[in-house]
Amino acid sequence: MKTAENEAVQQYLTAVERETSGLPADRRQELLADLAEHIEVTLAERQEQDADAVRSVLRELGDPRTIAATALGETGVGRPGPAGPTGPTAPRQPSARTRIPAWITVVLLAIATPVGLLAADFGGGVIASLLRIAGVVMLWVTLRWTTAQKTWGTVLSFACILIPNLAVLGADPVGDGALAAVHTVQVVFPLAISVWLWMTHRRD
Repeated sequence: MKTAENEAVQQYLTAVERETSGLPADRRQELLADLAEHIEVTLAERQEQDADAVRSVLRELGDPRTIAATALGETGVGRPGPAGPTGPTAPRQPSARTRIPAWITVVLLAIATPVGLLAADFGGGVIASLLRIAGVVMLWVTLRWTTAQKTWGTVLSFACILIPNLAVLGADPVGDGALAAVHTVQVVFPLAISVWLWMTHRRD
């Protein structure tokens, strides 16, 4: 998205933030995150990110004061504003997303490899893969990380497992030292990624 379009979105979100100053801080931040994600997803779906497309999406969302009045009314802080359009043609409004605790995502990604190694005789590779996939899914579902952080977390989580395996793929046989080094990398690096995700997640 170009700078001008980014500025239009930021001005809109700033207006919403200003109008919702009476909301509890966590509810206000959740609303702003929902709106930002809705704008990003809608533009991606339409495959357009020029100024006209951004203005169209912002018009569909509605006036910041109306959004704020509705949010304030839902929390009992103020009266809801005038009702927006209803029916099948009404613009899709962002709904509140389930806020999955960050520690669940972090723990799943951190323990995937150790659990897989401990359960090596019981399909440990499959168990580790399932835990890692579950962690990545939760990483993308939650609102606690930016899209860039989610992308890096996903890529690094799989890369630190696949690259060491590929490095020893041609070795026959694989020595105990090389195997220990592979396992060390596959345990330590995911742990480091999990620590980074924990340090960077958005707090309430």
